[in-house]
Amino acid sequence: MAKSQTINIEYNGSIIKLKVSNVAPFDDKRVIVAMELAEYYPDSSYLLLAQAAYPNGFIANVIMLKSDVDDNTQSFLDILKAIGIDLMVEVK
Repeated sequence: MAKSQTINIEYNGSIIKLKVSNVAPFDDKRVIVAMELAEYYPDSSYLLLAQAAYPNGFIANVIMLKSDVDDNTQSFLDILKAIGIDLMVEVK
Protein backbone atom coordinates (compact mmCIF):
# COMPACT_ATOMS: atom_id res chain seq x y z
CA MET A 1 0.00 0.00 0.00
CA ALA A 2 1.29 3.48 -0.85
CA LYS A 3 2.47 5.67 1.96
CA SER A 4 0.32 8.74 2.61
CA GLN A 5 0.39 11.67 4.98
CA THR A 6 -1.63 14.76 5.81
CA ILE A 7 -0.02 18.15 5.43
CA ASN A 8 -1.44 21.30 6.99
CA ILE A 9 -0.46 24.60 5.38
CA GLU A 10 -1.51 27.96 6.78
CA TYR A 11 -2.77 30.26 4.05
CA ASN A 12 -4.64 33.55 4.34
CA GLY A 13 -5.96 32.78 7.81
CA SER A 14 -7.09 29.26 6.89
CA ILE A 15 -5.52 25.87 7.33
CA ILE A 16 -5.37 23.98 4.04
CA LYS A 17 -5.35 20.23 4.78
CA LEU A 18 -3.89 18.05 2.06
CA LYS A 19 -3.73 14.26 2.19
CA VAL A 20 -0.94 13.27 -0.18
CA SER A 21 -0.31 9.82 -1.57
CA ASN A 22 3.02 10.37 -3.33
CA VAL A 23 4.81 11.78 -0.31
CA ALA A 24 8.39 11.95 -1.60
CA PRO A 25 8.36 15.70 -2.33
CA PHE A 26 6.70 16.44 1.00
CA ASP A 27 9.33 14.56 3.00
CA ASP A 28 11.64 17.52 2.42
CA LYS A 29 10.83 20.41 4.77
CA ARG A 30 12.01 22.90 2.12
CA VAL A 31 9.01 21.93 -0.01
CA ILE A 32 6.60 22.72 2.82
CA VAL A 33 8.30 26.06 3.47
CA ALA A 34 8.20 26.82 -0.29
CA MET A 35 4.45 26.21 -0.23
CA GLU A 36 4.03 28.53 2.75
CA LEU A 37 6.13 31.29 1.14
CA ALA A 38 4.67 30.98 -2.36
CA GLU A 39 2.19 33.84 -2.12
CA TYR A 40 4.58 36.54 -0.94
CA TYR A 41 8.02 35.19 -1.86
CA PRO A 42 7.74 33.19 -5.09
CA ASP A 43 11.45 33.61 -5.89
CA SER A 44 12.38 32.08 -2.54
CA SER A 45 9.91 29.27 -3.20
CA TYR A 46 11.56 28.47 -6.54
CA LEU A 47 14.95 28.38 -4.83
CA LEU A 48 13.76 26.08 -2.06
CA LEU A 49 12.16 23.71 -4.56
CA ALA A 50 15.39 23.60 -6.57
CA GLN A 51 17.41 22.89 -3.41
CA ALA A 52 14.98 20.07 -2.62
CA ALA A 53 15.70 18.53 -6.07
CA TYR A 54 12.51 19.83 -7.71
CA PRO A 55 13.79 22.69 -9.91
CA ASN A 56 10.85 22.21 -12.29
CA GLY A 57 8.30 21.65 -9.55
CA PHE A 58 6.25 18.47 -9.34
CA ILE A 59 2.77 17.02 -9.66
CA ALA A 60 1.11 15.44 -6.64
CA ASN A 61 -2.22 13.75 -6.06
CA VAL A 62 -4.02 15.02 -2.97
CA ILE A 63 -7.31 14.34 -1.29
CA MET A 64 -9.24 17.06 0.50
CA LEU A 65 -12.34 16.57 2.58
CA LYS A 66 -15.27 18.62 1.34
CA SER A 67 -15.51 20.17 4.81
CA ASP A 68 -11.90 21.45 4.46
CA VAL A 69 -12.47 23.20 1.13
CA ASP A 70 -13.21 26.90 1.47
CA ASP A 71 -12.94 30.14 -0.52
CA ASN A 72 -9.15 30.17 -0.10
CA THR A 73 -8.55 26.71 -1.50
CA GLN A 74 -8.57 27.52 -5.23
CA SER A 75 -6.45 30.65 -4.85
CA PHE A 76 -3.94 28.64 -2.81
CA LEU A 77 -3.80 25.94 -5.50
CA ASP A 78 -3.33 28.62 -8.19
CA ILE A 79 -0.41 30.16 -6.29
CA LEU A 80 1.24 26.76 -5.91
CA LYS A 81 0.77 26.01 -9.60
CA ALA A 82 2.50 29.31 -10.44
CA ILE A 83 5.65 28.09 -8.65
CA GLY A 84 5.50 24.64 -10.25
CA ILE A 85 3.57 22.62 -7.67
CA ASP A 86 0.61 21.14 -9.51
CA LEU A 87 -1.76 19.47 -7.07
CA MET A 88 -4.34 17.15 -8.56
CA VAL A 89 -7.12 17.43 -6.00
CA GLU A 90 -9.83 14.89 -5.29
CA VAL A 91 -12.55 16.19 -2.97
CA LYS A 92 -14.29 13.58 -0.83
